[in-house]
Parts: sequence; C-alpha cells; structure tokens
Amino acid sequence: MSNNRIGRKRAMMVGRKLYWVDEAESIFSLIQGALERSKAPIAVVFIKPLTEEAKVENEEVLKFIRNSDLVFHDPEKEGWWAVLPNSGKKEVKAFLKRLKSHFSLEDVHAYKVLYTEVRDSKMSLMEVVKIMKSSNFDEALVNYIEGPWTITEKRTIKVSLIVNDKIVQEVLHRSISTMDFKNFLVDVHLFEDGLEFESSEWYTSANHHLVVLDDVLPKKNGIEVVHFLRNQASHQKFHIFMLTDRVSEENLINAYQMGIDEVIHKPFNLRLFEALFRRTIERLWFE
Repeated sequence: MSNNRIGRKRAMMVGRKLYWVDEAESIFSLIQGALERSKAPIAVVFIKPLTEEAKVENEEVLKFIRNSDLVFHDPEKEGWWAVLPNSGKKEVKAFLKRLKSHFSLEDVHAYKVLYTEVRDSKMSLMEVVKIMKSSNFDEALVNYIEGPWTITEKRTIKVSLIVNDKIVQEVLHRSISTMDFKNFLVDVHLFEDGLEFESSEWYTSANHHLVVLDDVLPKKNGIEVVHFLRNQASHQKFHIFMLTDRVSEENLINAYQMGIDEVIHKPFNLRLFEALFRRTIERLWFE
C-alpha cells in the first residue's frame, strides 16, 4: 500500500472514536508534523453545553465531525474538545454553524465555546488545554484564547538592491524598508554593481533572497549576475526582479529563459512594483 493511501486511511480513522486527552496527544503531534509545511494553523475548540438540549451522546458527536477532525473528552468532564487540522478563525465559525444546524440548536445560549489557533509545532496539546481552561475569558458565548502558541515567529528574507541609479536605489530602498509583513522580517542591502554583489558573502545564507537589479551595470551587468545566481547550488532560494527598458518580446523571452522571475519595465510605477513585491513575499510563506 502506498504511503499516500496509508496516510488517507489513518486520517479516516481519526474521527472514529472520542479519545482521552493523553491519547489525543500522540495524534495531535502527528498533525503538528505537517504544520511547518502547510503553514496553516490547527484550531483547538472546547464545547461546553449550557442546556440539556445541547448535551449530546458521544455517538452523535462522532457522526457530526469530519473524518479528519480529532475529538476528545474534557478532563473535567464539562464538555468535549475538537482539533481541526488546517483551520483558523474562519473554519471555526463554519464548524460552530454546522454544529448548531446538525443538532438543531435554536437557543443562542445552548453552549459556551473556547477556541484557539495553534501555530507552534512544538506546543503540546495538554499544555494548550490546561492554559485555555485556566484563562480569564469574558462572558461571551464564544471566546478566542490567545497564548504563546498563537504567535508565529517571523522569518528573515534578504533583499539585494543592485541598482546603479542613486535616485532609483534610494526610492526602492525606502519603499521596501517601510513595508510591514505579518510573517517576515526584510533585511535590505544595497549594491551599485554586480561585481560588488558577487564579491560579498551576502548571497550565501539559506534565507529566501529577493534580488532587484538593473540589466545594465558598470562592471558586471545584470544578465551576468542572473547567470551567476542560477548556477548556485541553492539557486531556487533566489527570486529575481530585472529592471530594464528593453521591452521587445524577444528580450522578454530571453529574460525568462535565463531565469529571471519578474521583468519590470523602466520607467516603472512604484505602486505596481510594491504590489508585486508584496505578493511575492506573501507567497513565500506557503513554500
């Protein structure tokens, strides 16, 4: 049986029973294994019935949840918990809507909910449960609980500006340096020539690296820099923006064939560049 089929079979088996928290811990750790790859959070939800109507049998809970969801008993037996892989606030809202619909709960005070988003792949389920249950939440029926596991550590992205025009260099530097990203820190370095860039050790780290360069430079031009970067063992970490006034189809075809990712026509619209640059960085979060 292939690994993919085994994985699907295991996923189908997760929702077949209501676990105890210590049993759920080992399954939760397996779900966390995919956290670094998917970048999507894991939602942990606590449902506490407040009316007799909202108290449902375990068998009914198991009929309601998806096969990929994990449910387990509350240690104090006040309700039940659900772990929703690849889910955040939006998915939890949909989950609660399905819950009310499935059990025909018309009373808006039928249950109280605590939920959170786990983004830390090293956080244990038991610790999350313990902190959530001891949190000072308000009287609202649905409470989002923040904790150390909800914070995503920002990664550093290197940016090289290899631009000979001082004015353009300064404009781009100011623009990129003032951008704010939820998941990344941007470290910008300036170079006036391709030879200066290649002679530095700036390009050698394992960080994702965005390179913005002119096609025409004094000592070593942009095309030579592109060739240099694409011949590095770790060439896939580089995303290259080329500034050029050569706009013929043949020049564009050659540029993309050489390994340039984005061709920016000069003179360029700064807002358009910023939108493209921001979109490129945001997409890196899912790689």
